[in-house]
Amino acid sequence: LQVITTASRQFVLDKEEANRLTAILKTEQGLAMIKDKNRLSAIEMLSKAVQRDPGLQPAAIALAEQMISQGGGRAAARVLRRAWKYNPHPGLEAAYLDIYKHSSPEKRLKKV
Repeated sequence: LQVITTASRQFVLDKEEANRLTAILKTEQGLAMIKDKNRLSAIEMLSKAVQRDPGLQPAAIALAEQMISQGGGRAAARVLRRAWKYNPHPGLEAAYLDIYKHSSPEKRLKKV
């Protein structure tokens, strides 16, 4: 992380690329926290990753899954809709539809 910051300050990396690399590192840290059963810290780390790069699909999906496990379905849907605006991806669509899997077909159609 420090290498990315230094490279960005010295204009070796542009700001967008530095943000993307930082988001990738934070995503990996968040996924490691999930494996360690540290869900609240994982949500915090994944949120930071999504803030750095809202279109980073793995971070958005992992964050949404953790939010759903904590009862935050509406917040998870918001994260996935935002990620979709930046980078439409079938994985985001599947995760979004998964939030409403227990709803009636009419309600699911409304959400899409």
